[in-house]
Amino acid sequence: MVNTKHDTTSYESCSYQREIYNIEVLYEAFTNAKKNSDWKPQVQKFEMNLLTELVKLQEELKTKTFTFSPTNDFILKERGKTRVISGDHIRDRVVKRALCDEILIPFVKKYLIHDNGASLKGKGIGFTRNRLVTHLRRYFAKNGSNDGYILLGDYSKYFDNIQHEMLMDMFKNIIDDDLSVWLIEKVLEQAEVDVSYMDDNEFADSLNRLFNSLDYNKVDKSLLTGEKFLAKHMNIGDQVAQVAGIFYPHRVDNYIKIVEGCRYYGRYMDDFYVIHRDKDYLKALVKRIEKEANKNGLILNPKKTMIYK
Repeated sequence: MVNTKHDTTSYESCSYQREIYNIEVLYEAFTNAKKNSDWKPQVQKFEMNLLTELVKLQEELKTKTFTFSPTNDFILKERGKTRVISGDHIRDRVVKRALCDEILIPFVKKYLIHDNGASLKGKGIGFTRNRLVTHLRRYFAKNGSNDGYILLGDYSKYFDNIQHEMLMDMFKNIIDDDLSVWLIEKVLEQAEVDVSYMDDNEFADSLNRLFNSLDYNKVDKSLLTGEKFLAKHMNIGDQVAQVAGIFYPHRVDNYIKIVEGCRYYGRYMDDFYVIHRDKDYLKALVKRIEKEANKNGLILNPKKTMIYK
């Protein structure tokens, strides 16, 4: 049957919400997921049997029998940084794309501050640079000079230390779609880390300790027996992880913007800045931000969190 509301106005401007397993949603998710990777054999094979594959996905999602495949992990060295990247099978990328485009991004956007500049349509690194310039100009206009200080902050091993239970609570507070919640739980289950090499005391305190995927990559694989799993860490390269990265510190963002009243504040994923006239205020603010961050499962990097003129 024709949905007249959907026909007479755009999807973006109405309250109509399509199901993740809607065949049109899955088709759009595939066309977006294959960009820049349609040369890969697995993508071409999927596209050769596209209708059959999409119908399979539709049925598996409807019946909640869908399962994610193991990721392909590799080391990437880029701009002086070494990271562990996880690659998904095309089926998994299609489902995650549908979840993000239809549910996560529309639900999450309304809880984000304007100066959160990462990975959203119409935003990005250029947007964040422009906002920094705007804040500097407004600061100069208000104070009559550029005398003052800037706090540059960074969260340690950001994606490695996103806590699943805390993130799940945040999503459940804003999303009331059962299938979406079930899928997010499956994504987090896929991202869990086998830490069977830890003794009982280490494991009991593992959520409070900094996890580093590069160090973990050096662990003897024979010690990973599947007995203990760490319920934090998200895979870089996973689209759900990108949305989670935008959303996870939103409570800290709102604390800084609203409670502290810092107008000249911006964040790009795990990096943020605050501009203020008073250096002593920023010194005290760092401690309050650290307390708020710890409460929300985030760890400030002491080496990269500094105050400059």
